Amino acid sequence: MPRVVLLILTILSLIPRVAAAQQQEPQTREEADRERREQQAQGVTTYKPNGLERALDFAEDKAIFILDREGFHPKLGSLTTGSGFAYGIGFRDRDLFSNKGVLDIWVAGSVKRYWATEARFTFPRLANNHLHLEAWGSRRDYPQENFFGLGPDSHRDDRSDYAIRTDHFGGRAGVRPVEHLLVGGTMEYLKPRLGAGQNDRYPDVPVIFPPSDVPGIDSRSDFMRTAAFVEVDYREPIYAKKGGWYRFDFSHYDDRTTDQFTFNRYDGDVRQFFGFLAGRRVIALRLAASTSDTEAGQTMPFFFMPTLG
Repeated sequence: MPRVVLLILTILSLIPRVAAAQQQEPQTREEADRERREQQAQGVTTYKPNGLERALDFAEDKAIFILDREGFHPKLGSLTTGSGFAYGIGFRDRDLFSNKGVLDIWVAGSVKRYWATEARFTFPRLANNHLHLEAWGSRRDYPQENFFGLGPDSHRDDRSDYAIRTDHFGGRAGVRPVEHLLVGGTMEYLKPRLGAGQNDRYPDVPVIFPPSDVPGIDSRSDFMRTAAFVEVDYREPIYAKKGGWYRFDFSHYDDRTTDQFTFNRYDGDVRQFFGFLAGRRVIALRLAASTSDTEAGQTMPFFFMPTLG
């Protein structure tokens, strides 16, 4: 009899454990899947970006903001090809006329003694986003521009230099008949002045080339540039992660001083952006082309010619 009582007590003690085990078993496939996901999640560790990814994230989230901020901000980068690193200060105000206009002023100099300053007013979306107006004035002083000669026969051993200072004053007006399309015109007054280059390692242009081989080297002409343009912009967002930006310009440069250097110029610039990794990285492609022509008796100044390199 005691053995029977002991067996009964043992069976009774196992019943709660079996019931608890049955309650813990998933009743449906959905519950089983949920439990499996929870178990997998417990074993997952937080992803830690490497040094390169942290640097890219800082540039995208912090550095660009610093350069694009309101009020006073540093002006960093390059003024033109070969100018070296440039640094300066700028001021930006996007709140003009009830947030309809932008004022942007900056001045900067480079390690190679290049310097430039510019003031620009922009009203990008007037008349219910159908009108674009812009006006600017600037001075750019480039003291040691390289010159190797004209055309495919130019040679690296003929490297020389010259200085050029140019004042620009102009304005632009455009109409946006439909979203992403801007059509308009530009009028700009240019006052280029050339001088001896300031790089002591290379001779001045007239030492290597006769003036007849360098059209405009002795010119003191002022120019009026009138232009027409078509621009298609469907980038998303302005620091593009996808979309494209296409621009085509026709410009007429009128020599207002000597009537020797009047010419036409045609420029095309196509940029396409492809985003990947949920827009965190972008591949950008660009194609640019430029050509020009002159009438009989006119010559294009060498400093307005497109350069390769």
